[in-house]
Amino acid sequence: MGRNWARAGIEEAAYTALASGLAASELWSLLLDVAEQRAGERSAATIQQQWDRDRFVGPAYIDQRTLHQLDGHLLAAASAFEALELSPLAPLGSCSSIALASQNKIVSTIRGTEVVSDPTNLLALESARRLRKNAGQTVKLATSHRCVRAQAVPNVPGFAAHFRMFCITSAGP
Repeated sequence: MGRNWARAGIEEAAYTALASGLAASELWSLLLDVAEQRAGERSAATIQQQWDRDRFVGPAYIDQRTLHQLDGHLLAAASAFEALELSPLAPLGSCSSIALASQNKIVSTIRGTEVVSDPTNLLALESARRLRKNAGQTVKLATSHRCVRAQAVPNVPGFAAHFRMFCITSAGP
């Protein structure tokens, strides 16, 4: 494993219990308790410092009105597709298991979910659900979604860890 620093100070048995020994609900409860304690120790000044420097939490570089207009044009052009407003979260592994992206490029949560990094995978999951109910149908879906990716991006205007992505998918027999 290339992330040995992440295990520093944790015995192998404890790591194994955290990684696969505990039931998912027990692990997530433990991590939520840890997060609650850590959050309670943070000051307003610390939160402001993170807001100032953390590339994941700052506002987008594009005016929201511009994005709204663009979404309107894109969704109008895809009028033959059902437009879905997706959750900002997806099941843990939605990209690494379906699209084979590294989970290290995805913002994972401590509740067994991940922040959406590619809505195409979620449209595929929804299409599969609908096809299980009616295998003969054609499912045509569209979305414009705010995505977050953890991989490094150039520190120049126009590049950000979070961005909007428009997707259309078709699935059927």
